[in-house]
Amino acid sequence: MTGKECPVIIHDYGCGYGKTTMMIEGFTDNERYLVIVPYISEVTWTIDRDMIVFTEQVADWEGEE
Repeated sequence: MTGKECPVIIHDYGCGYGKTTMMIEGFTDNERYLVIVPYISEVTWTIDRDMIVFTEQVADWEGEE
């Protein structure tokens, strides 16, 4: 981004506190976001929340040398 500050906010709470839910609830329609979660089960849970439409990027690493 040129000419625009991009703040980074870190919420550090324990497991099950609701960090991902709080993050998604803070999304706005006119912005783009990259959501990274540590486990596949969290990817599925996050997409299935029906709070926002996600595009899931999937990589197939098998067969690459």
